[in-house]
Amino acid sequence: MPIRIKRTAVLLAVVAAIAIAFVMASRWLKSFAEAGYLEGIPDRIRIVEAIASDEISGFREGCGTAVFRVSEVTLNEIQAEGLAFFDEATQGRDKGKYFRYEGWRKTPSGSHDSVLRGLSCAELDPILFADIQSALRSAGSYYTVGYEYDLLLIPSKAIIVLTFSG
Repeated sequence: MPIRIKRTAVLLAVVAAIAIAFVMASRWLKSFAEAGYLEGIPDRIRIVEAIASDEISGFREGCGTAVFRVSEVTLNEIQAEGLAFFDEATQGRDKGKYFRYEGWRKTPSGSHDSVLRGLSCAELDPILFADIQSALRSAGSYYTVGYEYDLLLIPSKAIIVLTFSG
């Protein structure tokens, strides 16, 4: 009997170690992905934390969404400057062509289909998803579109939404 108990204990320890490694790897991959999404946010927009992210990716292409909390400093500057705040916010942190954006505009957006193109790929909290959709259709937020990435900054929620498709 003692040998059988010892084998069971070793097996349980191995299974527990594998489960812990899987959870840690999943969290690391999510953090890595969110850090990559952060590269698409212009430097002028200060970020406090990542709130949510999700994507669907294939061999070469994918789509998805990341949501970040915006700093109070940034929100105060937007309140003071309005749309002019975004004049220098048309290039993501990584400075590559995928993170180059058109001029920012005020919501509501005239064509909802061409803004936040990757939002439909993400499984977000239903309340967060509804807040994003509502902000796109209502006054008070700002958006821009790029080659494959789009941004929506919602001051009332202190968030910026990055979506991608392509």
